Amino acid sequence: MNVHENVHVAKGVGGWFASFWYTLLVMVGSLVSLLLVLVVGGSLTIHWTGMTSRLLMVGAGLAIGILPAFFLNGFLTWLRQTMNKRARFFDTFFTVCLLGNIGLLTTLVLWLPGSTSHALGRYGNWLFDRDVANLFQISEQHPVLRTGRKLVKRMAYLLEVDPSHSHEPIKRSPERRLADAGSSSKAPKTHGLGPKETGTTLRDLPIRRPAIAPPPTRRKKPTLLKPGQQPPTPSSAKGEFSIQVRRHGNSLIVPLGLPRGRRDFLLDTGASFLSLSSRTARRLGVIPPRYAPTLSLHTANGVIKARVGRLPYLTLGPHTLHNVAFVLCDACGEPQQDVVGLLGLNVLRRFLVTIDQANGSIRLRPHDKKRFSNQAADLRPFVKWPKKHLKGFTTNLLVRRVFKLSGVVENHAKLGANALKFRVTYLRNKRKVGHYSFSIDELEARGRLRVSIQDKRAPKFESYRVELVSGQWDKR
Repeated sequence: MNVHENVHVAKGVGGWFASFWYTLLVMVGSLVSLLLVLVVGGSLTIHWTGMTSRLLMVGAGLAIGILPAFFLNGFLTWLRQTMNKRARFFDTFFTVCLLGNIGLLTTLVLWLPGSTSHALGRYGNWLFDRDVANLFQISEQHPVLRTGRKLVKRMAYLLEVDPSHSHEPIKRSPERRLADAGSSSKAPKTHGLGPKETGTTLRDLPIRRPAIAPPPTRRKKPTLLKPGQQPPTPSSAKGEFSIQVRRHGNSLIVPLGLPRGRRDFLLDTGASFLSLSSRTARRLGVIPPRYAPTLSLHTANGVIKARVGRLPYLTLGPHTLHNVAFVLCDACGEPQQDVVGLLGLNVLRRFLVTIDQANGSIRLRPHDKKRFSNQAADLRPFVKWPKKHLKGFTTNLLVRRVFKLSGVVENHAKLGANALKFRVTYLRNKRKVGHYSFSIDELEARGRLRVSIQDKRAPKFESYRVELVSGQWDKR
């Protein structure tokens, strides 16, 4: 007689507890990985297709994160069932989903780091923006949404690629990248995105120079003045010249040479730009169009908006200044005195000006060649970087602090600009605590250029400002 004993093996409490926590961790991990794939997949969908439909982004992200795991898990379940083993679909679905999404993210990081970084940096906040906050009726600064935006920024930053040592020239195209000068902070040059460190270059190696004794200096004998003799005056300085002016009350009227003859201007050291009346600008054919940039002017009648134009040239003494910016202001002139506008600082800043009230003249001495040829004052009204496109944030990486700034620089003039140098000034308690410089070799007429810089030696600061320091108009 055969005796069959039924042996029942029951799981202990410890085994059930471990299985529960394992299942819970796998489910949470799969959901987190699915969320990351949703953000990355939606951002890449916008980047590749140019379509900003939120339904399309959600569908693409879910399809990328779930469909491959669904079919792969179905195949594994069928394979296990054919081997005479009990297998259910949902026993391994979350595990396959977790491993599949991790593999997908790893593939994107290794194969497409540049596209993924660009897509996350530009479109990655679509799941944590204002529309989502309004949909769930929560604040845009909710901790969940704010944490999601920070996470996306960190991911975009870590995936950046640094082509700084490619030694390729910057081409004249809308997609070209800036050349990061970094003269003040000694940072490596950057043509685009990327904190990736490179190996040792020739610049990193110490250079030993032979010790050369300086040549002996010869001291000049002091010049002794005779009794009653006056020291030499600065009127003999190189390049200095005088212009006769006429008075009008407490003001001085200075003649300037314009394309169609000489005109009188009121000397105003408080005016930032040269100003012209509408009648004079129309006669010269330089009336600014309606879409021209505007500036706020403080006049006797209050604050007004004035359009900015570009004068082909003007003559001040023996010097001719080309492409001078001016503002259109009818209230700045005096028709009774034949004064057509104000002589502002964008012209006077190139000279050292001395007013001789006794002789009714002003003496002007041009600065050195570098400062005299700097046309940043005339470029500032036309070269702009909209604040809505300018984004800067700081990333703390263990022992170093990195400040990254990205945005769009626009040229609103019909003439290109060259050798533009910008400065990022860091402020704490409204005091300057450091700065960082970068440059753009060329900016086309009526063109836009996307720039991205990173300062690896940024100090602790509360705010920052970006300003144009130097530049020149294109002479072609």
